[in-house]
Amino acid sequence: MKDSEKRLLHCIGWIDNELILEAEQTRFPGRRWGHVLALAACLALVVAVPLGLSRLQAPSPGPAAASNSGEASAPAETPKAPKTEDADASIEESPVWDASEELATPVWELSYGNATILRTETLGGLYLGMPEQEILDLLQEPDATSNSGPMTYPDGSTHVTWVYYSRDLTLNLADTGDGWFLNEILMFGKGTLSLSTGVGIGAEETDVVQAYPGALVYDSESKVLEDGSWRTVQELQYVVGDRNSGLTIFLRDGLVNTITLGPWLLSPPQEAWDLLQEPEQPSYDLTSDEITIYAWAESHWDIVTVTDRSAKLVSTILTITDPEESFQEEAKTSAWLDFRNGTAVELTGDNHATVWTYDTEALDFDQRDSLTLQFSGVFQELDETVAEVMGDPNAVWG
Repeated sequence: MKDSEKRLLHCIGWIDNELILEAEQTRFPGRRWGHVLALAACLALVVAVPLGLSRLQAPSPGPAAASNSGEASAPAETPKAPKTEDADASIEESPVWDASEELATPVWELSYGNATILRTETLGGLYLGMPEQEILDLLQEPDATSNSGPMTYPDGSTHVTWVYYSRDLTLNLADTGDGWFLNEILMFGKGTLSLSTGVGIGAEETDVVQAYPGALVYDSESKVLEDGSWRTVQELQYVVGDRNSGLTIFLRDGLVNTITLGPWLLSPPQEAWDLLQEPEQPSYDLTSDEITIYAWAESHWDIVTVTDRSAKLVSTILTITDPEESFQEEAKTSAWLDFRNGTAVELTGDNHATVWTYDTEALDFDQRDSLTLQFSGVFQELDETVAEVMGDPNAVWG
């Protein structure tokens, strides 16, 4: 079982939608709720500023103005050119981690994103670095928090995820010793908050281009299940700052459907997690950055593997709150989710799920005697989320 899978939903951002939410390459949310919602889960789910929250100056929620227009870091793949000719996008590189080989246990220092957008952008009055009490004054208590509780990272920071269901909003809070502050934001669905430029859910692509002319643009296609059939839709991502730590605006069919901002505090690298001694974990693990979905399609199983942001979203739904207790007699299986870490989830409709573990090399759900029952219950919006992520443009079919 990978340690990265255990921490995925605490890296959100975010919300690392999206929840939510933290994926390493794309955020919904994060790396990182990434790495939310992954919210999610803790909620997926990193550049030089003074260390320690006591020396971290919270960003001022001022106008995003000119600083919003020109930040972008080079991604692994070649992005589409910005759609405005006069945009001057500056490149902001991700940090380089340096662990001393002379130390038996390397010291992983706190590292913060340096994209200007992290210090200037706001979403409905929320800003990165915002203290916990200010968040409560603005939004009141969250509807749910990470059911696993706060999680401590190798750099000493602690993270927790807050979810506001009625707002379709997921927040990742971090604490470096001086109190909780807002680390990452994920808004999706019917969220009503707007960025400082006025861009919000439902905004048109022309609004995004006008507000952020220096953004890098990534496009793709995805499949969406609607009225029992799949259709192909256009997906766009407008990225301002660093793709792993900045502002990302997701569009579908020309309209904004997800917004992520952050994370401010970047997640330590994998080698840091490998060295972290964690307390005993439950026998099942519902966090993973790679999930294989077996969906029943009348006469056969459709097989889809999702990663990063989409995997975080599924994990978020399953881990952010305790499920409602429920029991189904002779229920028909609609799908299996294989977390590829010895944990599988059986879906039987109406958001009802049963969590199983297996000791075999690979999941074989036809052999029930190879599975060990853990628990079952109803998870809010689970069926809808699974259908949604099966249309992820990065999903692998077959």
